Amino acid sequence: MARLWEWETGLLVCPGFEHKDEVRDTCFTPDQRWIFTLGADGTICAWESRTGKGIMPPLSVPGPFSPDIRNFMITSDGKYVAVPCTNGFDVCDITDTGLARFDKLDLVGLQLLAEIYSGRRIVASGTVKLTTNEWLERWRLLLSRPESVSVEAEWLLAPLGVSSRPAEQSGKKESGSDDKTPKVWDASSAQAQVEIWRGLGALCATQGNLEQAIADYSAVLRLHPDDQPALVARGKLYGRVGRWQEALADLDRAIALDPSDHWIWFIAGPLRLRLGDTAGHRKFCRDFSARFRETDNPLIAERIAKICLLVPDAVEDRKMPARLAQQAVMASTHPELAWFQLAKGMADYREGQFASAIQWLRESHAAAGGLGELQATDNLFLAMAHYRLGETDQARKSLAEARRTLETLPPANGASDWGDFWNDLLMCRIVQAEAESLLAPSGISLPPAEHSGKKEK
Repeated sequence: MARLWEWETGLLVCPGFEHKDEVRDTCFTPDQRWIFTLGADGTICAWESRTGKGIMPPLSVPGPFSPDIRNFMITSDGKYVAVPCTNGFDVCDITDTGLARFDKLDLVGLQLLAEIYSGRRIVASGTVKLTTNEWLERWRLLLSRPESVSVEAEWLLAPLGVSSRPAEQSGKKESGSDDKTPKVWDASSAQAQVEIWRGLGALCATQGNLEQAIADYSAVLRLHPDDQPALVARGKLYGRVGRWQEALADLDRAIALDPSDHWIWFIAGPLRLRLGDTAGHRKFCRDFSARFRETDNPLIAERIAKICLLVPDAVEDRKMPARLAQQAVMASTHPELAWFQLAKGMADYREGQFASAIQWLRESHAAAGGLGELQATDNLFLAMAHYRLGETDQARKSLAEARRTLETLPPANGASDWGDFWNDLLMCRIVQAEAESLLAPSGISLPPAEHSGKKEK
């Protein structure tokens, strides 16, 4: 639902403009009589601004309509609406509700889009076709010379999904964001450049261009060293490419700036162990649990417990992670229940309750739903619990199954990309080292991994 208020009084002008899905953007026509709205359902609707009455059937954007598109544009004469799509632009002639595709931006299309966005025309000749990477490079060139951020830069915003429409006669740009707040930017300001660099980084990350995304977030941090979202984003990317020390530095800094976000603590949780800093991990567990241990959120309880149970004796109060794990599994209808059951199995194993641990780990494994990192961690703790009970044959089978699963998970084939869930995989590898160290001295021989072409040592 989009709503319209009178600026000076704060009074609601009309009931609202309703879509079947999230409203992504709104545009007034120049005379303020009509409002166009873009919905996440891939439709554009037109309304009388004073009554909220629809003035024509919804226009269906043929697409392919990207769910990431957050903005659209309207010409200063009120005749055209343009929506950036995955392969170009959809341009609607409002006068006859015709919709045309600009997969290639010819001279007319290029000028149209410039006029839609800024009210000015760009001098160009021939046929222009810019790939996504070319759009990005044009942006980086413009940002490296801030004085050149001009009309050309303005229409380049569209393919990035950055809403930044000129405010009337103000020289400023207004935008919306996922934090549910409207913002106004001076287009030449450092903060506007921060927003654009951050958008570039996010887009490159979704495309898998991880090193370039890291470079773009680094540009944000050169302008604003305490930009916490950029620190978190870059820290996660450093982790994804296995640059553990740099990931830890960024995430630690992000925690220092805002220690209230448990998710940042959680993704940073296994990094010290990966770097061999056991004493640092124990201090981290004390700080993490001290801040959040009184939570009534089962997700936070599970994450604290899991980080504190990764290795033996990580915390002095061994009952604390066990209590939090028990609190988590009480949320029996939670969609993350399989992870909660893993944490409970880990807690029982650390407490020496091996038979109970096996029961919880089996339930977790059965509910894992193909999540390889969850299944592998289940099997690693199962292997250790069976071994502690003297069930060496079952321990051997569980460890072999964990190894087979891990061979299917990132990083694979020499790649450096650990994937989006690298912190879960990192925890799994830490537990793997403990399980293999426990079972190896007993002389348990492990079968070769199946279908991998590899042999176990």
